[in-house]
Amino acid sequence: MPEEIVVIGGGGHAEVVIDCIECAGDKVLGILDDGLEKGSTVLGIPVLGKIPEYSRHADRKFMIAIGSNDVRRRIAESMSVQWYTAVHPRAVISRYARIGEGSVVMANAVVNAGTVIGKHCIL
Repeated sequence: MPEEIVVIGGGGHAEVVIDCIECAGDKVLGILDDGLEKGSTVLGIPVLGKIPEYSRHADRKFMIAIGSNDVRRRIAESMSVQWYTAVHPRAVISRYARIGEGSVVMANAVVNAGTVIGKHCIL
């Protein structure tokens, strides 16, 4: 059964992450973004509200789709939720690699044996 993910951030990077989530067979329930109006859409997905409203969706997994490393780190540290790890089906990942929670591995990425990727990384 597909997981329903709440994406944090609604900019250009979010569009790539949304595509990755959907290609992996999961569904984006909605987006939280401080700069977008509630009810607007990104790629047809509704903006549910501002980031501080995340607790309304605490039963879901979350994915931070913001390109800035510093902003992703601050958001991740401020929230106590389950994080979704997005892996595009066209990525090649060794069974001997480890991918940290909240990371996104995009199409055509190759992660070799022995590689350790941290939390909330973008590949």
